[in-house]
Amino acid sequence: GCRMTMSDQILDEIEREILLPLARSMFMLPDGRVLHVIGSNILVERVKLPEKTAGGIVMPNQHREDATAIGIIRAVGHLWKGSKRAPLDLEPGMNCSFLWFYAERHTNQQVQQRIGENLIFLKWEDISLVWPGDEHYTVSDIKSMGA
Repeated sequence: GCRMTMSDQILDEIEREILLPLARSMFMLPDGRVLHVIGSNILVERVKLPEKTAGGIVMPNQHREDATAIGIIRAVGHLWKGSKRAPLDLEPGMNCSFLWFYAERHTNQQVQQRIGENLIFLKWEDISLVWPGDEHYTVSDIKSMGA
């Protein structure tokens, strides 16, 4: 079989413990600035909900803001278990659902002016449901799943 040398093992550990978590925690803004998400924070790009339903009913702003929101995870922090960093079981590119209330709790207006109005910070525990980035659902689909 193939034996790993000590330097191969060290490089493998550096990639697993440092480079991959670092790459997962970074997101480049359109102007070239890079956000580095730390702690159990998650950067989510909010998917704007339509102002009208498929049947043509106009949704009032308050109802849209209070409802379940959908977003795309853009960068992921990590948890600490003792003195060890533990990756969150989320990946950039996954879709997620959350209550809009949580986004307002963690992202104030000054932050949104600096990073863009569609980007918000959530905590790991604020996300109610995740699914692969290549599957698309509507809010009513999400609610029927119990989120």
